[in-house]
Amino acid sequence: MTQFCQRQCCIRTYSRRSISFAGSHWLCQNVRKDPELLPYCQKCDSRGGLEAVRLNEPYVYLCHFNIIDIAIPITIDGKYIGAVMAGQVKLADPDKGTHLEQIVSSKNVPMHEAKLQELQDDYEQLPVMTYEEIVKISNMLSPLCNYIVEEALNKNLLVEMFEKASGSQESVNLSTILPGYSIRNIESIKKEMTNAIADAYLKNCPSDNACTSPALQPAFEYIHSHKSEQVTLKHMADLCHLSPSYFSRLSAKETGENFTTYLAKLKIKWAKQLLEVTDMPISQISDELGFNESGYFIKIFKKFEEITPALYRKYIQEQSVT
Repeated sequence: MTQFCQRQCCIRTYSRRSISFAGSHWLCQNVRKDPELLPYCQKCDSRGGLEAVRLNEPYVYLCHFNIIDIAIPITIDGKYIGAVMAGQVKLADPDKGTHLEQIVSSKNVPMHEAKLQELQDDYEQLPVMTYEEIVKISNMLSPLCNYIVEEALNKNLLVEMFEKASGSQESVNLSTILPGYSIRNIESIKKEMTNAIADAYLKNCPSDNACTSPALQPAFEYIHSHKSEQVTLKHMADLCHLSPSYFSRLSAKETGENFTTYLAKLKIKWAKQLLEVTDMPISQISDELGFNESGYFIKIFKKFEEITPALYRKYIQEQSVT
């Protein structure tokens, strides 16, 4: 099933048949390597997933080490097919989480305490979020995860459709295989959800969207709300009801550089944030920020930062450890 990892938080899929893991924080990776602790993790996944299904909404709970986890039910056409388990964060405001349930408790408290003591350094490096942030991310992930799984199923159906078409002289109507869907609306949903991923992890600084010119404001707002698009100068000029040449002059006066350079630098700034706070593959970051392909993204990143994205991430990770 789908795997999706962000900001050193793990998202893993649970079903009645199997459990798979992706991108776990190193604390949880080490916990799951321990044969005494692994059964507790598996019980948390199982019970959290089932509780989310029972409630039919994201379920926020505490694992056996009192770490925040989230279970998100996956339902396609009214049928439960599994759950996505996300989280591995600490609460910045513990008083807001007193109602959260620890769904699995240890039968050997001294052993658990000793194990946690051994992993204390890793525990201290867990991401910290407020309860409000956790709820917001849970609500964002719910439609996103369901969409990803549903799209994967749709793609399988499309493959079957083309296989059928290639083996037959008869034409195949998409609506008979995917009722209510079209290539256009699937692509539209995909674009919206891609923007949601980037927006969830990019915290705009006040200066990012600062624009003193009312005439340019529609373009600046569009750029920040459509991070995954390949924005053109003409499109931005049209949004502002200006000619491209006049828009270019106003933009240069506003930002101190030509529009293409400004936009490239802004996207590289966003890329640095994603490299710092997520485990996204370089290719996904490239897609999230609307670059044609990852090779071009790497080239532009190196042009402005004099280092590749992979080396930049490695440097940031090393700095956080020291």
